[in-house]
Amino acid sequence: MSSFCTFAQQLPTQHSIAGNIIDDKGKPVAEAFVSVLNPTTGMLIQQDAADVNGKFLIALSKPMTVKLFVTYLGYNGYVSEEIKVTQELVVDDITLISSGITIEEVVVVGQRQSPSIKIEGGKLIYSPKNSTTLA
Repeated sequence: MSSFCTFAQQLPTQHSIAGNIIDDKGKPVAEAFVSVLNPTTGMLIQQDAADVNGKFLIALSKPMTVKLFVTYLGYNGYVSEEIKVTQELVVDDITLISSGITIEEVVVVGQRQSPSIKIEGGKLIYSPKNSTTLA
């Protein structure tokens, strides 16, 4: 039994940040991007999207001090103050403010390339320069 207690004491503590993203009218902002940044360098540590109810949960590998950067199309980005994460932490609601810019129309233009494989004169011809699998 003592070996079980020793093992249980060695389990790592869960370090995470959870919260809720809402707009300036109090409605959830579904699928907003939540980035966890190093506050000194601005480098990305972890990233995820909020669920359809605006809720997010991001697990971290160890205790650390971070900043949150939250973005979504049509809203101004949000950057938090430094947050010290030493355990499971739930932050206050994050409110995104509408940017006032709306998109009326999106136009997608595509080009067709010559196929990479075709049949000519009963022969199968492969053209690697037209292949999308080349690195």
